[in-house]
Amino acid sequence: MHDAFHSGLDKILPRQRGTAYYDNLGPAARQQMQRDLADYTKAFDAKNGTQLYDSMIRNGFPGP
Repeated sequence: MHDAFHSGLDKILPRQRGTAYYDNLGPAARQQMQRDLADYTKAFDAKNGTQLYDSMIRNGFPGP
C-alpha cells in the first residue's frame, strides 16, 4: 500500500525534484502543490479504504 501511494504521488509531485525545489515554491505554487497532494490523498483513501488524509491533518498538514 505504501509503495502504491508513493508511486501515484510521484506522478504528480515527483520526489526526484527534491526537497529544495518544493521548499522554494512561491506562495501560489505552494498552495497548488498542497491542493494536489490533498486531492490525490483523498482519492487514494476513497479507493483503498485508507485514512492517510486524516493522518496528514492530525500531523499538521494545512487543511481546508
